[in-house]
Amino acid sequence: MKQIIAAGTLVVALIAAYVYVWPAYQEVEATQAELDEHDLALEKIGEFKSLRDTYLAQYNDLPEEQVQRMETLLPNVADRLRLVMNIDAFATEFGVEITGIEVAEPEDRSGRSDEQQNNDPYETIEVSFAFEDNYNSLIAFLEGLESRLRLLDVTSIKVDTNTDGPTSYSYSVTLRTYALQ
Repeated sequence: MKQIIAAGTLVVALIAAYVYVWPAYQEVEATQAELDEHDLALEKIGEFKSLRDTYLAQYNDLPEEQVQRMETLLPNVADRLRLVMNIDAFATEFGVEITGIEVAEPEDRSGRSDEQQNNDPYETIEVSFAFEDNYNSLIAFLEGLESRLRLLDVTSIKVDTNTDGPTSYSYSVTLRTYALQ
C-alpha cells in the first residue's frame, strides 16, 4: 500500500510539475531570451554612441575652413536661391550671361518609389539655364564648373545654331546638384 501511495504521490507531483512548473519554466526562458536581446540592443546603442562621440570629436577638431569646404561640397540645406545666385555669379566671372534659370526637383529618380527616395540621405536639385556665346566660352565655363567645390553633374547640353554669326551658338544646360536632407 505504501508503494501505491508513493507512486501516486510521484504521479501527482509529475502532473503538477508538468501542468504548473513546465509552463512557468518556459515563460522564464522566453523572458530571459527577451532580456538577452534587450541587453544586446543596449550594447549596440552604447557602441553607436561611442562611435558618434568619436566622429563628433574628429569633426570638431577639423579646421573651420575644411568644415566650410565640406558644407560647400554637399550642403546640409538645399538653398535653391543661393545656388542660382552662385551659378549666375560664376557665369558672370566667365563673361557668360545666363537666361531662363529654372530650378526643379527631378520627378523620377531612376524609377524608384517615393518610399525609396525618402530613404536617401540626400536631395537632388536640377537647374536649367540658357546662354549664347562661342564654343570656347562653353568649354571654359564647363571646366570652371568642374573645378568648383560644389558637387554638380551636367545632365544635358543642347546646342543650337545662332543667327548672330557662324561662331555663336545658343546653349541650354541642365545641372544636377545634391544636398543633405
